[in-house]
Amino acid sequence: MKNLILAFGTACMVIICSCTYDNLNEPIVTPVEFCDTIPASYDLNIRTIVETNCAYTGCHSGAAPGDYTTYEGMFSRLENGIIEDRVITQKDDPNIGMPPNYATGPIDMTPQELDIFMCWLEAGFPEN
Repeated sequence: MKNLILAFGTACMVIICSCTYDNLNEPIVTPVEFCDTIPASYDLNIRTIVETNCAYTGCHSGAAPGDYTTYEGMFSRLENGIIEDRVITQKDDPNIGMPPNYATGPIDMTPQELDIFMCWLEAGFPEN
């Protein structure tokens, strides 16, 4: 019985001592590869996407936080990352993601609109 306890104790010590705590590297975020081929600026194509999906009556045209009817109205939320967080990172959350599922307008950007929007954000959200 003592041999069994000794063997069990030894096995436990080997298992415990063999555990390691590896530090994981931060994931490398690479820019969307096709952004080199998609021109994106507020004046060129983002204004239309925002007007269709965000800045319409009852939403970001003065009713919701932030007036997105102009570039200047969006700028502070672009700089602090709120727009990227809501439109890209949390886009699939029905309440926090933008556009939200309860919106009176579109509840999702088209894949093409989303790609253009992501490229615009990665380019530093140029106005023109």
